[in-house]
Amino acid sequence: MAEGRPKYSPEFRRKLVELVEAGHTPQELARTYEPAAKTIRRWYQEDRQETSERRTGAADRRSAGPGGRQQGKSPGAAASAAGSGKRSKTAKAGPRSRPASSQAHRLAGKRVLERPADTAAEAGEGAPERAEPEPAEEPAEVAPSADGEVIVDPAPEGGVPEEEGVELDVQPHAGLETEGDPAELLAVGLERADQGDAVYDDEGPEAAIPIYQEALDYLDAAISAGEGGDAARRDWGITLERLGDALFEAEGASAALPCYEAWCELAEALATEHATAQSLRDWSVALGRYGQGMLVEEGAEVALPYYRQVIELREDIVRERQSADAYQDWALALERCGAVQEAVEGLAETVETYRHALEVRGALVEQQDTPQARRALGIAQERLAMAVLAAEGAEAALPHFEQLAELFTELAEELGTEEADAERRQADTMLGKVQMAALDLE
Repeated sequence: MAEGRPKYSPEFRRKLVELVEAGHTPQELARTYEPAAKTIRRWYQEDRQETSERRTGAADRRSAGPGGRQQGKSPGAAASAAGSGKRSKTAKAGPRSRPASSQAHRLAGKRVLERPADTAAEAGEGAPERAEPEPAEEPAEVAPSADGEVIVDPAPEGGVPEEEGVELDVQPHAGLETEGDPAELLAVGLERADQGDAVYDDEGPEAAIPIYQEALDYLDAAISAGEGGDAARRDWGITLERLGDALFEAEGASAALPCYEAWCELAEALATEHATAQSLRDWSVALGRYGQGMLVEEGAEVALPYYRQVIELREDIVRERQSADAYQDWALALERCGAVQEAVEGLAETVETYRHALEVRGALVEQQDTPQARRALGIAQERLAMAVLAAEGAEAALPHFEQLAELFTELAEELGTEEADAERRQADTMLGKVQMAALDLE
């Protein structure tokens, strides 16, 4: 950071991390905001690492306890009850309209998607947690609206479906030694994957791509030899997702989609085999990545079913895990889906989606009354206010804008930051405009 430059606030860092999570590249954000792309990428990677450590520690504490599952009142119980009867279950059989890309099948391979026979006995337990493939969706969320222009490239040609019983050929990269002790191959693959993460952070996606590809070759060889069981399969899928992220940033959505598709298929297979909260979350992460790619490649209408299925999966996870992180994931899935739904159906049709998201955010504030949680509640309130304004008019929306202005005024007084004060002024401006519109109607 340049000498004399003011330190970036946690709120500002969170804003950019969430924008990266929503699909914006660090390079794109660097053209709009002050930090360099490398700095934004580092913040994103640090957020992923912190989330992984926190979740792993929580999992260890749960496994050590006598009861396993947490007891007591869960955050957002009222929100869950309010929304549980509104949507049909699709978590086990969601939209299956993904093209059967031959490249994706080549990446996935039957020996990865199917559990090796000699490790079937190990499959009773869920895969241990490695670094999370997606940063935890925390309350301070500033997702971009989907009502802007969406660049739609020509749809890719339909892939050739995989023939039943055909063994797929996955060749290692030239110069790699993928024969030997399977345990050593697995260790090298995991080491390469971690190296890819570090290179991605320090040097950018282009430099990380070949390292991720090497990691996948080693992991594939180890899994083909029956090493590692479902934990290794999951590591393979997470590494494939990271390769997809690097390709997305370096070459665009079309290059990343085969990776995301193969990860979707693997994550679905693991979720079907285990049905644990972690396996369901992995599947929801994979679907979210694939939906994000489809949003860019084929448009919001094609992507919307995937965002809706993520909501269904996240709701199932809440029923199983009942943790604050699970509820935050659910709230963000609702908000992201609402943004895509807005692009397809119009802002007025998003009222129920945003209302449900606000209920979940409000329940989280009741349990964790932090500035970050209240700011996320304010953003959810703003989304709902705008949707009600579009659907029902200024008079119906006015109470929502009043609550919005009150909330951001309290935050600005508490935090005393420039960002919080700017949000307060924006909320006051919006309230004034809606008040004027309501008076004109009288």
